[in-house]
Amino acid sequence: MSLLSLIFKNVLRRKSELAFLLIAIAFGVAAVFILFSLRLGIEQTLFGSSKMQNRLSELTVYGSSGSPFFNFFGAKSKSLNDEAIIQIQKIPHVISVSKSLTYQNLASIELNLAGQKIQTDSLIFGLERHVVAQDLPPQIAWDGSENPIPVLISSKLIDFYNLSLAPGAGLPPLSGETFQGETITILPGFSSFFQNQKTASQKLEGRVVGFSDRTDIIGVTVPLTNVLKLNQEEGISKPIYSKLLVQLDSPEKVPKVTQALEAEGFRVSSIQNELQEVGKTLSSISIILFVLTGMILILAGTMMGVSFWSSLWRRRNELGVLRAIGATRRTLFIMLLGEAAIIGITSAIFGLLLGSAATIFFQKLLVQNFSLTSIATDEIFSRSPLLLLTIGGLTILLSMSAASLPILKILRQTPRELMIL
Repeated sequence: MSLLSLIFKNVLRRKSELAFLLIAIAFGVAAVFILFSLRLGIEQTLFGSSKMQNRLSELTVYGSSGSPFFNFFGAKSKSLNDEAIIQIQKIPHVISVSKSLTYQNLASIELNLAGQKIQTDSLIFGLERHVVAQDLPPQIAWDGSENPIPVLISSKLIDFYNLSLAPGAGLPPLSGETFQGETITILPGFSSFFQNQKTASQKLEGRVVGFSDRTDIIGVTVPLTNVLKLNQEEGISKPIYSKLLVQLDSPEKVPKVTQALEAEGFRVSSIQNELQEVGKTLSSISIILFVLTGMILILAGTMMGVSFWSSLWRRRNELGVLRAIGATRRTLFIMLLGEAAIIGITSAIFGLLLGSAATIFFQKLLVQNFSLTSIATDEIFSRSPLLLLTIGGLTILLSMSAASLPILKILRQTPRELMIL
């Protein structure tokens, strides 16, 4: 009988004895896999999406305060006008500057929702087409000439309603299709809240053409040209932009250009800074995961060592006979370590299968509950081959390491000592 077949025979002979140990280690492996699968999935969702990668080289620039308090400390005051755009375009590594403009007066919108007419105050924002092009139907020109005016709504607004307002108020969830193609009446210069006038002096017809995460959540977004015209009707001939979107030639140039803009008195934010904060949070989560993993590994290793020592103690006569008929310590060490490896392999397989099944179940549950939001949940768990191999390999190594000490201890005994113990 070969050594390998003997190893398998010994494990199968003790299957009832090892069942609890296998189940315990398998659950530990599943728990570790679920935790790290979630952590890696969140990281890939946040950092690996194509939209996020495209925005890594983008800066959002704001004007600085012009108050006396601000200038008292020697800081420069900057307004986002056409002159500022020319100045920013001269900075090295800047490819383009896109404008965002806000209507400089009160405004309201009217729309039909679930058969009811709703009127609410709203800000009106204007963006250039290339900023939101990926969220627009191809037939939409977005140049200010269309009637009704094309309107984009923030996808975050739908998320806020479905995740916060609707559950608390017992309202039905809404999807983007609820608003798609709906007519919106824009009432510039009129507020339903402040009642600055009894009736709106002007009504503009708009139509919802899509949703975007590039738009502001506290209002509706229309072509920049439309907002320019509305502000001109308010007597504002020279626009002061609410923010500028500055595209650079490389993400590596973000710190350098940020420093140059701040030196000129602008306020600057970037996706990179936001991701750094998220990265710090993920690092904290990783530390917690490593602590939990360490605790699970210590518990599993302890169980493996105690169980293996108990098993070897019961088999001491068998081991003594094998030594007496010529089996060397090396042969017995390989045989017993092979049994530990089989336990580790079996536990790893069942644990990873259990963990994978659990992540698939949780992912389907998340997709089902967040299907009406823009939150990407279809890849929230990562089941990468590298993660599977890493956890599987560590499980096998842990099983063999935990069993090594009891094996070495029992094999120090002579055949006579083993048989009379």
